[in-house]
Amino acid sequence: MAGIIRLPAFCRDIASRVLACVAVLLLPAGMAGATELVIATSAGEISYDRDALREMQTTEITTNTPWTDGEQVFLGVPLSLLIDAPDDAFEMEMRAINDYVVVVPSDAVSEEYPIVAFEQNGEPMSLRDKGPFWLIYPFDDGPEYQTETMYSRSIWQLVKITVLD
Repeated sequence: MAGIIRLPAFCRDIASRVLACVAVLLLPAGMAGATELVIATSAGEISYDRDALREMQTTEITTNTPWTDGEQVFLGVPLSLLIDAPDDAFEMEMRAINDYVVVVPSDAVSEEYPIVAFEQNGEPMSLRDKGPFWLIYPFDDGPEYQTETMYSRSIWQLVKITVLD
């Protein structure tokens, strides 16, 4: 095969390490060690790590998702407990570690759902496993949760929620 270069195993190992380092350097500023969730409002910002979220009231959702195999058990904090929401309708900008953004209206949030999940099947979620935080709805609870709109709001690798005025 012309044009394909085969590197010795020790070179491939070095190359993969260099590529991993470059990938971390290319992450948005401050995101390389993203283990905190930032909530931003007009009053300021507050950060939560897994331990802080674990100390709050948690909810467990058992559901299937389009991105996983079989039924999954998610543990997290209801989004409603994390946001200091205005009295009127509002929107929230959800930002992932890769700068993917989705806007979620306040009418898509109840006291119980969605949750900001930090564990899946009893294990903390890593970046590789859509963590450290994933916005989860109870998809199996009814057709209203099984729409493209709801799926698009289920953002993973969530690092920042901004309440928009």
